[in-house]
Amino acid sequence: MLVLVCRSHPEPTQTFHRRTAAAMAAEGVAVERWALRRARGAAASSDDGTRFLRDARPCRTRALLRHPLRSLGALVGLVARARRRDKEGGRLGALAAWADGLALADHVRRRGDVTRLHAQFASWEASAAAVASRLTGVPFSFEVHNPYTWVAAPGALAAKVRAADVVTAISQEARRRVAALVPAATAKVRVVRCGVDVEHPPRPSPATPRFDVVAVGSLVPRKGHEVLVKAAARLAARRPGLRVAVVGDGPLRASLEALARALDAPVTFLGARPEDEAGAITAAATVACLACVVAADGDEDGVPVALLEAMAAGVPVVSTPVGGIAELLEDGRAGVLVAPHDAVGLASALDRLLGDAALRARLAAAGRDAVVARHDLSACARDLAAALGA
Repeated sequence: MLVLVCRSHPEPTQTFHRRTAAAMAAEGVAVERWALRRARGAAASSDDGTRFLRDARPCRTRALLRHPLRSLGALVGLVARARRRDKEGGRLGALAAWADGLALADHVRRRGDVTRLHAQFASWEASAAAVASRLTGVPFSFEVHNPYTWVAAPGALAAKVRAADVVTAISQEARRRVAALVPAATAKVRVVRCGVDVEHPPRPSPATPRFDVVAVGSLVPRKGHEVLVKAAARLAARRPGLRVAVVGDGPLRASLEALARALDAPVTFLGARPEDEAGAITAAATVACLACVVAADGDEDGVPVALLEAMAAGVPVVSTPVGGIAELLEDGRAGVLVAPHDAVGLASALDRLLGDAALRARLAAAGRDAVVARHDLSACARDLAAALGA
């Protein structure tokens, strides 16, 4: 039994993980997805097959007493490598991840049929899986998405890379950075891309609102929505009636709305929407855009799934060469790339696309071809199963 470990469920930004688990099961892989905890406000049950670790009532004390020295050694290592501002919550987060690892170890031992733990991000869940692996002997692996991990806690990431027997990276750029961090581990790092359903991309309905430009992503600094608002304000002077929408929610919503009002930018903030609805809004757009940046704290995107879904739906995209995005857009052949933080350049690129139907059609076709070739969900699920020996 292959177990995919996530930190919390359900998370609206992690739908691609649930789809991957389902696709692997459809390919005949014995797989389950376990959440270490429920997302805040989540219902008591899940309708997509995800299992909650706490529902199994694992006993941390039992795992600790079975291997006290290994358990305490794992705790010391996690706490020593923790950084105050890392995404895992610093030392308190390390303690919590360790406790989750004890719980995971106890449940794995009681189940008796788990052959691998695969953490779906490189942070908290990978730490818990590493602890469980150390206590049970079940191999663990993890997925590298967001390059922020290198900035926030490179020592912690390096330790997990060394402890895992396989590391999967969602792009060649992510693989390159892992290999640079731990050169001796290069051979164990495999590129396994995120997949989307290219056969059934989202489609708009007659009721779906239409916008010229749509951006789908959490309202956090790395998504670059501030740059899009500034570009929209500039573009509105050239294109009366311009309509721009941002789908998503997050801590920057109030400041972004205030900026749009101050600049008189024609940007509508639609908030978080269900997955199907967000996909339909994107599919109805003339252009999809994510003006991704490297945030002040080093946070940046890997390969945004929102861009994959737009390209699968045949919508031309504009983005920036951050993380693995240039790789996705084939250095500008399958979409338009502009420099990060460049509102003037972004406005110019959007203006050119909105005014050139032939260019939009060419980029849309090239973008869909790129996604079909490298991001087909079933093929990516098979690649992941092969990389993990499942």
